[in-house]
Amino acid sequence: MSKCTSCGFSEALCPCGERRHTPPTSSVASGDITFRWAADDRPEHVRWLIRGLIPAHALVLLTGREGTGKSTLAGRWLADASIGVLSGDWHGQPMASVVMAVED
Repeated sequence: MSKCTSCGFSEALCPCGERRHTPPTSSVASGDITFRWAADDRPEHVRWLIRGLIPAHALVLLTGREGTGKSTLAGRWLADASIGVLSGDWHGQPMASVVMAVED
């Protein structure tokens, strides 16, 4: 594969020139992969379940040693969400919640 003389990327991934607006695609045996430029992504407003701590619509992982209160803390957040008292974007709006734990 030849490289771009300006940026050093391979020609297929070069952000210079005409290719910048049409990201390259490549096929592999297991399916198609589409490349796109991060510069073309638009930032989105983060919606918070608990302001500054837990983003909404995201996977959250609580880690720590056994018996340190992770499940108790998660249960409290769940209870607070069900009555609408969390400090995030849904403050004052009760919501339905579901619990799923690995040990269950």
